[in-house]
Amino acid sequence: SLAMYLSVLVSQVDGKVSEEEIFMLLNQADKWTYLKPAEQQRLKAHVLWLRTQNLNMSGVKKRIENLDAAQKEMVGNLIIQVSQVDGTVPVDEMKLIERIFKLLGIETTNLYSKMHHAAIEPITVVP
Repeated sequence: SLAMYLSVLVSQVDGKVSEEEIFMLLNQADKWTYLKPAEQQRLKAHVLWLRTQNLNMSGVKKRIENLDAAQKEMVGNLIIQVSQVDGTVPVDEMKLIERIFKLLGIETTNLYSKMHHAAIEPITVVP
């Protein structure tokens, strides 16, 4: 849920959430096979609802603190993947991603490396 929330939040920075971004997130929910089918459906409905909301960073820090290192890495990878699905990463979007990466405890040098890598080939969000 947090990964999807942050992904939609990043997607909203440019003023609209593209169909490509939503499609990617809905497909990602299907790829998380550790979720039961009903949980995947609820997560997809949650994504569709999130895109209609004006999201912000309030309460995010506390939710991130509950994640382990692997979960933080997965969230970061998903955010990068979603940010590049529409082919552009505006400056405002990049600033928000940097802020989220700091909260996740991931070095910003890793962020730029991952962004460059993602621009060349897809990122594995969950192995």
